[in-house]
Amino acid sequence: MKLFRIYCGQRPQDGCFNELDLERNGKTARRLAAQFFPLGHTVIEATGQWAHFNGTHTITEPTTVIEVLIDTGKASDAIYEMARAYKEAANQESVMVLTTEVNANFV
Repeated sequence: MKLFRIYCGQRPQDGCFNELDLERNGKTARRLAAQFFPLGHTVIEATGQWAHFNGTHTITEPTTVIEVLIDTGKASDAIYEMARAYKEAANQESVMVLTTEVNANFV
């Protein structure tokens, strides 16, 4: 079983944004997660940081992290489809997908 984390930064790649853009991108991440993972997922609101491409300063942005636990196989294709859909809809340079092998049990 794998745990996938999709990191959806909310600051558009062109750097031109306002609070409405950030709010819209957060809603877009949650809407896409519900669409691609209707059987269950976790939404974590976080703050992400990354070095600007030229290394002169650090960018801080609101980030929505979508966690999805999936048995391996075709179902994991939805992870990358959702990440690509968010990247396009939210004007992102990239969307990080983190994959971790886990043992999970429901009690």
